[in-house]
Amino acid sequence: MTQTTDNQALDNQALEDAMRAVANGDTPENRIRLYAAMAQTSFLVPLEAAGALPAEEVPRARLGRPIAGPESPELTIVVCEAGDQHVAVAFTHVDALKGWDENVPWIVLKGAEMFKAVLETGADEIAVNPYEPDKKIGLLRPGGRVTHWEIEDLAEGKSPQDDMNNKPAGMAAEPTQPVMLSMPAQMPGAEFFDALTEGAKKSPVVKAMYFCQMSKGGPARKVIAVEFAPGAATEAKNAAIDVFREALEPMLGEDEVVDFFGTLNDTGAAIAATGKRFYPA
Repeated sequence: MTQTTDNQALDNQALEDAMRAVANGDTPENRIRLYAAMAQTSFLVPLEAAGALPAEEVPRARLGRPIAGPESPELTIVVCEAGDQHVAVAFTHVDALKGWDENVPWIVLKGAEMFKAVLETGADEIAVNPYEPDKKIGLLRPGGRVTHWEIEDLAEGKSPQDDMNNKPAGMAAEPTQPVMLSMPAQMPGAEFFDALTEGAKKSPVVKAMYFCQMSKGGPARKVIAVEFAPGAATEAKNAAIDVFREALEPMLGEDEVVDFFGTLNDTGAAIAATGKRFYPA
């Protein structure tokens, strides 16, 4: 881990520009640019006390700022509670860090090293450049959230966009028009979910499945979001979707269709957030 001081200047303009580009247009090209910039960014990561070290293990200086004496607490990455989520925080500039907390000790971690360190904390997400409105110092830096599956890929030096482009052939295409997601008044019978659950148990690449209904101004249709294991091969994903379709075919009406989405795209993520998780139960 790298020690730093407030006087060291960091040039993370590439990431800030990439975050602005994604905010203005979330395209595959802008995502590729964003993830490439994250891999090269030197993040400022706040630290907090995590218990005391034995006197013989206490260094002369702590990460982020000097702290002397055997009574100094061990420091670890800050993880905040946000509802039922545990969120780590990271910054692209000293001003952004001070706009969040002027006194917190901090460390500089670059790219994959930072994402690996966050994974070790068990955090669900990373908030980049969060701030308190009444504490804003300097320019307002662009910010956002890095999800857990993105953290996993970035920690391994991979681009999450590669997984997004690795969409199984059996997945539905992203809707081109606004859609409404909701839970139906009448849920499908137990046999519907049992069939999908049995299929998921045979597919080690399937981590979770979610159900809701989607409407585009006409009759609603059933939709399933499938969360695959990070790095799962396209062939394995295709095989899992084939198993699901085959399991459901005997119980669907002549014109009835069930669409499947991966949770790495916007629609699949929205289904996971809106719908019911039925696997694992």
